[in-house]
Amino acid sequence: MQHQKVFDGESNKMKKSRWFLLALTLFPLSLMAEMKTVEHSIEAEKALYFFDEPTGTGRIIAFSCVSCPPVSLVFSEDIKVKVDGDIIDSAEIGKYSGYSATIFFVGTTKTVIRVNVGEKLIAANSPPPPRRVKNEK
Repeated sequence: MQHQKVFDGESNKMKKSRWFLLALTLFPLSLMAEMKTVEHSIEAEKALYFFDEPTGTGRIIAFSCVSCPPVSLVFSEDIKVKVDGDIIDSAEIGKYSGYSATIFFVGTTKTVIRVNVGEKLIAANSPPPPRRVKNEK
């Protein structure tokens, strides 16, 4: 009988260790399921905003640099738009077309989460300075 009790004790320890190992294996999987949404960002030199009030949706065309291809992103009226530290209504975002911005979005769907509007780049939107004509003698 003693032999049977010792064997049962080892069996319980084995069961506990198996449950522990199973929990260690499954815990990271539950974390990975929550981490599927990966947030990306674009530092746009210039961003154009188009908002359709009736549907509450819009589109952002972001230019990272002058020669970079534009990136098209979508947004809904529940995005957070920050201008000079203040959060504004998403319907007013069109006023800031042509300004620089940092745009945060979900990578797979290219859906914008929030926008931090920067400054308007006057140099990028203005014509080049006139050429100087050399004096001929």
